[in-house]
Amino acid sequence: MIFGYNTEIRLGDTVYHVQSEARDCERLLQTQVFVKGHCINKRSTPSEHDGDPQAVQESLRVQHRSVVELIRTGQLELARTETPDLNVSLRCTGARREAAVLVLGFQVTRAGVPMRDARLRCSLIEPGSVLPPRLISVPVTDPAGMAGLRIAGALPVNAELQVELLGEERKSVRRFRLRQRESF
Repeated sequence: MIFGYNTEIRLGDTVYHVQSEARDCERLLQTQVFVKGHCINKRSTPSEHDGDPQAVQESLRVQHRSVVELIRTGQLELARTETPDLNVSLRCTGARREAAVLVLGFQVTRAGVPMRDARLRCSLIEPGSVLPPRLISVPVTDPAGMAGLRIAGALPVNAELQVELLGEERKSVRRFRLRQRESF
């Protein structure tokens, strides 16, 4: 079994969360850097150690430590398109089932003030799939900064919902894991 790595680094007022994992189905070693829940950097490298979990574990450890060191020395490159506007908040306000429909609510604020007429691009991501995210809706927020999303039918196991705020200079993207609830 290959274990992932998690490290938190505080630099001034910013806390960076570094998370590394071996993605077996894609044969990748992936390290992501988060600030306030937003992914601001991602590094993926092919896993070239077929059948040798110790070699994969060591490669993952080296990749994780190198990203941690880049943050500590201030050398981590943040792609402008991946850097969120930290004054903008995009959050899920609730989820419920109505028969075979999953209903989700979102709120968008800037510096605590609701954003009216903000457009959200909502896409479904299937883990392990080589297909790009599937666009399911582009809801628009109301005067309270609220928007609703309805997803009908069965969802793939462990699907992720990617919600992107459109029309902003800086990209704000959130991912939500949609888990199937088991009934007993």
